[in-house]
Amino acid sequence: MGTDDDLTAKTDKDLATFQERCFPNDAKHILAEKEWQRRLMKEQHELNKEIIKSQTKKILISAIITALSGILGVLIGAFLTEYLIEHRPILKPQTSQYTHKGMGEKESPVYLHH
Repeated sequence: MGTDDDLTAKTDKDLATFQERCFPNDAKHILAEKEWQRRLMKEQHELNKEIIKSQTKKILISAIITALSGILGVLIGAFLTEYLIEHRPILKPQTSQYTHKGMGEKESPVYLHH
């Protein structure tokens, strides 16, 4: 192709001027249309890459937060389990003035918290 026909090197304005001088359905007009489509696809591809880059970063941050939340949940669960085991109230049988007595039954102790 000659300098006039190198459509990829033309600016948008030059390409529009070139296309304006062509008859519709002429080979040069069709080539100019294809060049516009190529430029739009290239621009869309660059935008898609930016979007993917941004989304990948957000997904990575979300995954890290989720992992840290899971680890924190496990640690809190383990701590509370150990804490509750060490500090649970111990039930000891003690007799008091309040007992359960049925007809002809022995006294049964009432369990009190210490």
